[in-house]
Amino acid sequence: EAAEQVLSDDPNTPALNDPTSFLTGTPPRLSLVKRVEDLNGGSVEPGDVLRYTLTARHEEGATATQVRITDPIPRGLTAVSPLDGGSLVSNNILWSLGDLNQDRREVAVRFEATVSAQSSDGERIANQALIRANNIEEVGRSDDPSTSELGDPTVITVSSRAELSVALKRVS
Repeated sequence: EAAEQVLSDDPNTPALNDPTSFLTGTPPRLSLVKRVEDLNGGSVEPGDVLRYTLTARHEEGATATQVRITDPIPRGLTAVSPLDGGSLVSNNILWSLGDLNQDRREVAVRFEATVSAQSSDGERIANQALIRANNIEEVGRSDDPSTSELGDPTVITVSSRAELSVALKRVS
């Protein structure tokens, strides 16, 4: 007696009688590094323009599909200008990077913002972005490479000390 052949159906798709597929091999692993540069130079002061550079990297494994970066804009930054195809939606910058894999390992995106005139001396502005891909369940967080801690936000400290000068007037 011949055995009857039964096709599988992938319960994760709306199509009927489509094959169930499984990912084999090493799952994709991504990293996201964020650096900040004060374009005015010197200490970070109210009114200074900062440039943030985010570098997404495919570290290993299968292709990471439809990679996206979301960067929430922290309090203390104004006049935000997304670069490299980013778009400002509400209080977030969004970038769609496409797929990352062994052939296309790294993509860098940037944005510029001004330190708020209302920022006070010693105020810390912490900024951390998120990275996602369609085939990765975990949401990754950006890392500040200037510190030894992994997965920490990129932080700048505002210096807004008043500059005083003394003028002497001699009356005769």
